[in-house]
Amino acid sequence: MSLDILKLAAQVVHANAEFQEQGTESGSKISYALSQLQSENPDLLETKRLRSARSLTWMAASIPHNIKGRFPAPAAPLNYSVIGIDGSHVDTDRNMPVQCYLINIGICGITYGDRPAAQLENIPYLFTKEEDLRLGHPDFPMEAAPMDSTMIGLKRSLMELESTASWLEEYDASGPVLGLLDGTLIYWTLMSSDLHATARTHLINEQLLPQMNRIQELSKSRNIALASYISLPMAKDVINTLRVGQCPYDTANCGTYCRELHPGSRGCDSVDGLLDREIFGEYLQPFERSSTYYSTSAVSTQYYGNHRVAFFYLHAGHEVARVEIPFWIAEDPEKLELVHSILVAQIAKGQGYPVSLSEAHEQAVIRTADRDTFQMLVRNSFQDIATRTIESQKQRSKRTRWI
Repeated sequence: MSLDILKLAAQVVHANAEFQEQGTESGSKISYALSQLQSENPDLLETKRLRSARSLTWMAASIPHNIKGRFPAPAAPLNYSVIGIDGSHVDTDRNMPVQCYLINIGICGITYGDRPAAQLENIPYLFTKEEDLRLGHPDFPMEAAPMDSTMIGLKRSLMELESTASWLEEYDASGPVLGLLDGTLIYWTLMSSDLHATARTHLINEQLLPQMNRIQELSKSRNIALASYISLPMAKDVINTLRVGQCPYDTANCGTYCRELHPGSRGCDSVDGLLDREIFGEYLQPFERSSTYYSTSAVSTQYYGNHRVAFFYLHAGHEVARVEIPFWIAEDPEKLELVHSILVAQIAKGQGYPVSLSEAHEQAVIRTADRDTFQMLVRNSFQDIATRTIESQKQRSKRTRWI
């Protein structure tokens, strides 16, 4: 039986009315949040945030310098290069003759200026070995995590970072070079309860930090920077910091003071429910960036060391993006301006999105036809293996039309 469109349509109409009501409420909240962004004393707000840190159940951004900065885009260098890196993957499939997965890394290197050049490449990696099917320390296989989609995504992200470091080392460029990743620098999955402590420590000390260190060392002898770009970000770290400021108590402690209060009656409800991009979409002019803030996520503060993740918001013309950078770039005004200027130039060339990341994505994406070809290659190559997995009848039924 097909989808009952009439029943669905009634629900869509009802949902639309609710969204209209929420939009009106959000408009007034945005106006109030903007006034607080401009009037809050950053030193007092940071002091209260630190005092409340142990009791907060949500992340509030750390304010290292200023909360309400607005910085116009500097002119990009005449000669510069961008290395955009993106990836995609195909999960393990129990209907395949062998357990395996595929990670495809897409790379786009573009040089602008006196000697323009471009390099496009994608590198597929097939993982079939027993040790590839679990993520963790090789000496503690019983404590490794099975390679489900989440863990494959983490492995892919770490491989993207490694590819960025390698390309920055080898890329032939006379001017400054920006290594640009798609998505976040905060590898949240490292905090997953599915990861044993030994696996987490191994991934951080043997894969994450060494690549960050490579890039930082390169930056000391060459004009190199690293950033990640998040389109349509869902974060509300800055909003949460404003919530701390709106709390009527000396220490913000929701569990102690507001646990039994209804929504709308709490002190922070005047700004709660907004996303950071909503206030910066109103606050920033096109191609301006905000102040730089620091993430208070546990994975960044506990494990990243000198690579602790900072971020700023960038008005990209048609949207507000979140740009994440390591600590050592956030504290270097020249490198911070370099990231800002190159990103604005890339957004202009990409009609609202960095062109290097668009091209890297095109190299990395595994389309349906590619996925089908990959699975056919695996089936044909491993069809004679005695231990192959027999295709389930459920999978077979999905591929068969009975009526």
